[in-house]
Amino acid sequence: MAITHVIRGDDHVENTFKHIEIFKAMGATPPEYGHLPMIVNNQGKPYSKRDGAAFVGEFKEQGYLPEALFNFLVLLGWAPGEDREIMTREEMVEAFTLDRCKSSAARFDMKKLRWMNGEYIARQPREDFKREFLARMAAAGLPATPLSGDLDAVLDPVQPRTKTYADIPGNCVYFFTEDYPFDAAAVQKRLAPAGVGALLREMADAFEALPDFTHEAVELAVHAKGESLGGLGAVVHPLRVAVSGIAEGPGLFEMLVLIGRERVCARLRKAARTAGAG
Repeated sequence: MAITHVIRGDDHVENTFKHIEIFKAMGATPPEYGHLPMIVNNQGKPYSKRDGAAFVGEFKEQGYLPEALFNFLVLLGWAPGEDREIMTREEMVEAFTLDRCKSSAARFDMKKLRWMNGEYIARQPREDFKREFLARMAAAGLPATPLSGDLDAVLDPVQPRTKTYADIPGNCVYFFTEDYPFDAAAVQKRLAPAGVGALLREMADAFEALPDFTHEAVELAVHAKGESLGGLGAVVHPLRVAVSGIAEGPGLFEMLVLIGRERVCARLRKAARTAGAG
C-alpha cells in the first residue's frame, strides 16, 4: 500500500514496537510512526461523550458548520504559526509540517469552537445563511417575515452575532412575534429593580414624541436619559430586556428602529406594568 507514515494517538505508543517487529518479520519496511497527545477536557482527562458532543453528527445537530469543526480539530494538535486560526483546508494542507505538531495534550475548548463557528457563519454568503435561517424558523413554527421591515434588514445584525445555528430563533425571535420569551435572570437583574417601571414609561413617552424614529434620534433620546441618571447602562439594559426578552443582541438603537416605534413603545409600556415600581 506504500504507506510511509502512521500518525495516531499516544495511547498506541506501547503497541508500536510490536507493529514494527511484525513488519520486519514479513520482510517489509516499517513506516515512520508518530504519536500525538490525546484530546482532553477542561479537567485534563480524555474527552468523551460525558463532556458534550462526541460524534460529527451531534455537532451538526447543534448547529456547527463542517468547515469550522474541521478547522478547530486540526488546530488542536498542530499550530501553523503567525497566530493564524481561521484557515481553509487548502491553506492548512499547504502549511502543514509534522514538526509543528504539539507535544502537549490539546484541551477541547467549547468556547473557542463556538467562537470559530461564529466566524465561519459571519463569512457565509447571505443566501446560504438565509436558507438555514428559514429552515430553523419553520421548524420552530415561526413566520419567515419579521413584524416590520424586510428579512435582510434583520439578518444584517443577526448573522454576524450568530455563533451556531442552534442560536436560531432564540437570538432573534422578538423580531418575528410579540409572543417572545423573557430570560428570567435578565428580568431579575434589569427589570425588577425599583424605578425601572417608571423609566420604561418615560422612555416610551420620549420615543413617541420624536419627530422621526431614526437611529440617530433614538440614540440621542437614550443618551439624554442616561446622562440624567448618571450612566447610560441604567437605560440601555432595561430597554433591551423589555423589548427583546434577553440581555444580549444587536446594537440597541439599530434593534429598536428595526422593531419599529409603535411596537417598541407598546412593549415598553407592557413591561413597565410588571417591572420594578417607583
